[in-house]
Amino acid sequence: MSAKVWVYFFDAHAGGRHRPPVGPTYTTVARFLSRREDWSVLIHLPWKVRMNTKIMTVLELVSPQAPPTLITPGQSFVLVEGQRDIAMGQVLPP
Repeated sequence: MSAKVWVYFFDAHAGGRHRPPVGPTYTTVARFLSRREDWSVLIHLPWKVRMNTKIMTVLELVSPQAPPTLITPGQSFVLVEGQRDIAMGQVLPP
């Protein structure tokens, strides 16, 4: 299952990464705020990602058991690495 999303990667000063992820894909954990659940996701990245900039992209739920309601328009999420929130995003309409 996949959806169009916007994602905003935090820089190190905001508690995020020192460098943006490199792609074409990036796999991490997303915490979906409406359900307070964590699920593995795959993010399709443009060829160059800048920190502190919103990008439009596609998010895929890795697990077939993930509820499809996680990626309905308007759902908010945070991307995490360990204990750090490294990005925030929201599911867009199709």
